Amino acid sequence: MHNHPSGECDPSKEDIDTTNKITQALKYVGVRVLDHIIVGRARQDYFSFARAGMV
Repeated sequence: MHNHPSGECDPSKEDIDTTNKITQALKYVGVRVLDHIIVGRARQDYFSFARAGMV
């Protein structure tokens, strides 16, 4: 989980690439990534990789 300094919660290309790399690497040691969440400016604003089908 993290936020972006801009307050936007849309994932960047780097967020997507890093999540994919970490997910793949952790598979080798039997660890499953459940989600990667980006928190937005407002309390109700967030992006969930799991909800978007990206994890």
